[in-house]
Amino acid sequence: MAGIRAFIAVAAATIGVLLLAGCSGKPDAPVPTATASSPASTPSPSASAEPLSTVDAILVGGDGLHLQHGEETVALLDYRADAAKTIASLTAVLGAPTSTSEAKGTNHTVPATLTEFGGLRIIDHHYGAPVTYDYLVTPAWSVVLSAPAVGEVALGTTVGVAVGEPYENAKPLVGSGHSSFIMPDGSQESWILVELSPGSPEIEGGSVGVLVAARPWPGPISWISAPAMLGGA
Repeated sequence: MAGIRAFIAVAAATIGVLLLAGCSGKPDAPVPTATASSPASTPSPSASAEPLSTVDAILVGGDGLHLQHGEETVALLDYRADAAKTIASLTAVLGAPTSTSEAKGTNHTVPATLTEFGGLRIIDHHYGAPVTYDYLVTPAWSVVLSAPAVGEVALGTTVGVAVGEPYENAKPLVGSGHSSFIMPDGSQESWILVELSPGSPEIEGGSVGVLVAARPWPGPISWISAPAMLGGA
């Protein structure tokens, strides 16, 4: 757990490369393209092209991205599902990605492909060995929001907060607390966990779910990421 907490602090210094899953595997070994076992099945609404054309909001939850039309969930893009399918669904909603880049692995992160849709980033993790995708240690992909909308599609969380809102609007879970990190420029970045991923314990320094952050603190909210672990202060 100490490696993962250290990873969260490192990731906080560069928005978007928040790779919870990076602390699994062998960081110093050559890392080939990810090969995974079949992702666990999960009940979700259809993600065919026609209903996706009606999506007017994308909400980050502990279990995945909820594609919404008003109050209706049109599709759930599960963190355990194939990243390519997730990107295809988002392309149907948001249009073509604005950029794609590769992130090298470090002592705390695995290599990843970063696909940008304006203020929404998908991080496709490349593990060094076959893994079974899960929410807590080895998600197939993770997401970072850095804007309140992409075009006319609103971005936010299933608990009702979004980038740009006052940081105090984000309410921490009981026991999840508040963590912070002093940046190289002396500013403070702070983050709290607002929703748990399925199966996550609710403990200080070990809960996994939706992180809401302010950089610099005290806000407003500057980024949202999931699934991610709440690190120590």
